[in-house]
Amino acid sequence: MARPLRGRPFVTPLPRSLPMRPLVRLARDDRGQSTVEYMLLISVIVVAVVAAAYIFIPTFQDGVKALAEDVQDMLSSGRIGGVGTSR
Repeated sequence: MARPLRGRPFVTPLPRSLPMRPLVRLARDDRGQSTVEYMLLISVIVVAVVAAAYIFIPTFQDGVKALAEDVQDMLSSGRIGGVGTSR
């Protein structure tokens, strides 16, 4: 009969067969669990960022092109917002 062990109620004892002991220890081991949870959370965030970037790339490219054209116009004319000297 299983008995409570240090705050873990009804933990079954390790099997007596030698090949099963490492597997049972591995199943009971909870070290690194929080690391795995954080990695899963980070991977979900990365997937969301990549999906958002994929959706907004055309809009971003159009904005960068418009900005580049504005800068080119300003540099070629010497005027910013219609104010400045002509070249």
